[in-house]
Amino acid sequence: MATWAVYVSIFEQLSSLHGAKLLLPISLRVAPAAQEENLMANIGGYRAVGSPAPDTGRYQHSACTHTEIVAKGNILALCSNRSCPNKGANWVLQEITATVAV
Repeated sequence: MATWAVYVSIFEQLSSLHGAKLLLPISLRVAPAAQEENLMANIGGYRAVGSPAPDTGRYQHSACTHTEIVAKGNILALCSNRSCPNKGANWVLQEITATVAV
């Protein structure tokens, strides 16, 4: 059995239709499926510590000048620079490096 709801537009309420009502089926809104995380690399793009690297490349820590080469999909770790003032700050992709299968 179909479920119906009564929807009356403002136009219908104010018009001279004298109570005519339009019956429309109820449309259930479903939340959009969780989108997969975008792993497309953007030079200069920030990535949080604990997130996967979008591409293999050289990443610079945003709180200091330390850089590391991280493989695509590997988790970006805390900064290993002893003098870094904020080890949990974001990483910034500086350059993409090619991976060579051996």
